Amino acid sequence: MKKLFMVAGFLVCGFIQANADDKDPPLPLDQKFVVKGIECAIGEVKFAQIAMKRATNPDVKELAQKINDEHSQCLKTLMDHAAKDKLAVVQGLSKEHKETADRLSKLEGTAFDQEYVRGVIERHEKAIRTCESQIKDGKVEEVNAYCKEAMPKIKAHLEAARKVQGEIK
Repeated sequence: MKKLFMVAGFLVCGFIQANADDKDPPLPLDQKFVVKGIECAIGEVKFAQIAMKRATNPDVKELAQKINDEHSQCLKTLMDHAAKDKLAVVQGLSKEHKETADRLSKLEGTAFDQEYVRGVIERHEKAIRTCESQIKDGKVEEVNAYCKEAMPKIKAHLEAARKVQGEIK
């Protein structure tokens, strides 16, 4: 189960180049996956914390609580994995996630609820594509196995968010 939470969190944001700085040598695909996963888990926890405070719809609050709990555990697991692989990671919000958090913090009421859930859906759709890509192209069997285990959980989060989206008024 710990592995499942790990993968769900680092898949949620999808796969984006982890090393934008050309001065650093590029990381292997599987390590990029873990580094980006940490970045995304940090973002998901922050967004969920904002939603737990600002959401007006009880279903949105419940979804945010679930995401907060699962991605907090995921973050811990990912950090352990990165330490094991001696990967350097940034523990704060990325620029992109900070901008999202700032945007969410300025919204209220139904507008907030809709935007938060829209983001959850978008990130989980991207996570499914990322997971499929990692399974296909990844070289580290342990990471690929996590992806295979995580796929049902990611799809469940996506479906829950879609259901909540349909109930926001």
